[in-house]
Amino acid sequence: MLTRPDRSPAPGEAPGILVARTLANSHPDLLALLRPGLDVLDVGCGPGALTIETARRVLPGRVVGLDISGEMLAAAKRASPPGALPNLAFREGDLREVKGEPVGFDHRAQLRVVEVDFDAVNYYVDPIPKARLKELLRKMGMSPRDLLRTKEPIYKTLKIADSDLTDDEIVDLMVSYPDLIQRPIVEKGSRAILARPAERLKEIL
Repeated sequence: MLTRPDRSPAPGEAPGILVARTLANSHPDLLALLRPGLDVLDVGCGPGALTIETARRVLPGRVVGLDISGEMLAAAKRASPPGALPNLAFREGDLREVKGEPVGFDHRAQLRVVEVDFDAVNYYVDPIPKARLKELLRKMGMSPRDLLRTKEPIYKTLKIADSDLTDDEIVDLMVSYPDLIQRPIVEKGSRAILARPAERLKEIL
């Protein structure tokens, strides 16, 4: 795990990094599904940039952003104060602690849709250790460069595409800047996959 302050972003910096994301550059598959009137539960909504965009796209459908981090939710509520969008609400909570399946939503967390028990890890709060990320890459059979999110602003800021970085250096950057890591990564025993698109979950479950 990188602990030097110049390499590992503090959790407080995460909202500023995440607000630059859009559905088009982060979740094009979800963007293609959205239409007016849909109800959406956004699990792990973070500072709310994508949740707010979703709410605008599905009006008059309702959108609820759910996150366990009070800091992230505070950022989300600053970005869209209560009442700014009549169909949007932010709630603090953990989906794993919800009794029964959330009802009344057209789209919700992919892993919950297929009714899988899972442990979610927020790498903005608990940075992923370098050895752990290398282990996941090995289980997935992927190179570090293959796991990069090339459309993220930080990817362009660091000019990674123009850099002749070693695999080890790319892993260091992923640890320092979690936005560079494609996700969700799903691990089961000796195997792990990048579950994009969601249909890939069938390969491991």
